[in-house]
Amino acid sequence: MPRKCDTQKSLRVMQIISILDDGKPRKTSELASRFAVSSRSIQRDFASIELIGYSLVFPRKGYVQFAEGVSLKKRPITAKQQQGLNLFKAFSKNLPPDIAEACFSLVRSFEESRRGAGIIPVMPKVNFKKGSDYIDEISEAVDLGHAVKISYLYSDGKEKEQEIRPLALLYSEGFVYVFSSLWENPSQKRTYRLDRIRKIEHLYEKTFSPPQNIDSMIKAHNIWGVSGGGRIEIKLEIRDWAKDYFKNFILFRKQQVKERDDGVLELKAEISKFEEVLPQILRWIPCVKVISPQSLIQETRKIVEEYLKKSH
Repeated sequence: MPRKCDTQKSLRVMQIISILDDGKPRKTSELASRFAVSSRSIQRDFASIELIGYSLVFPRKGYVQFAEGVSLKKRPITAKQQQGLNLFKAFSKNLPPDIAEACFSLVRSFEESRRGAGIIPVMPKVNFKKGSDYIDEISEAVDLGHAVKISYLYSDGKEKEQEIRPLALLYSEGFVYVFSSLWENPSQKRTYRLDRIRKIEHLYEKTFSPPQNIDSMIKAHNIWGVSGGGRIEIKLEIRDWAKDYFKNFILFRKQQVKERDDGVLELKAEISKFEEVLPQILRWIPCVKVISPQSLIQETRKIVEEYLKKSH
């Protein structure tokens, strides 16, 4: 479920701790570039890292490293730092269950005298692009409640300007998005990928109050479901090596999974638009079959046929 960038900050803090564990000095500006945030944000991350039990030193200007004797296996905790851990645990309860458990696991590792084998995430390295440095500027507009004008690069290669009301920053599938409504038509909700924003201008004179139900508005299982829309009932059949994935992840609203006597899974759920489910169908072909609606069957067939034509 996409969440506000508190989730992103928690993940970033954990990754910085892992990076510093080799004991080598790291350049603050390189960390900021790696995570596509400002140096000021990285400095705030350093404060969070020290609060939860890792002492940092700054051997020379612009560089940071763990203090001598500090590592993932050696982390002396003071009473004040334990209080910080308790606050971190309290904050983590408001995160999605999988992220919350990752935070709790990190806290437990601080509190244990010996560290056992951990789970190592395997994921692609993020290739940060221009536009991701606008996190702080969007955050300011969200906090102060004023509009911004963005120049946005669409998937067709065209760049267009748009005045929007930024409502929240969301993190999903490795990308940061701006969840917003159009300035001229607040009922129209849009998401903009941050790395596709080419320019931003603050419109301080155009102010707005955020919707009271913002949390319920962003309640979705992937970014395609955030903007809302209609309710489309889908039914899939899942076989073979895709079964474990669909059993263990809640991917859609009102998802129900039932295993038949022949071992095939029947999945029923609701979506707002086909983009919510098409990536999963295409990812698991030929183990996934669309049963309904007919329009989704036709759209899937169209994509596959176009691919086969291009591959000849």
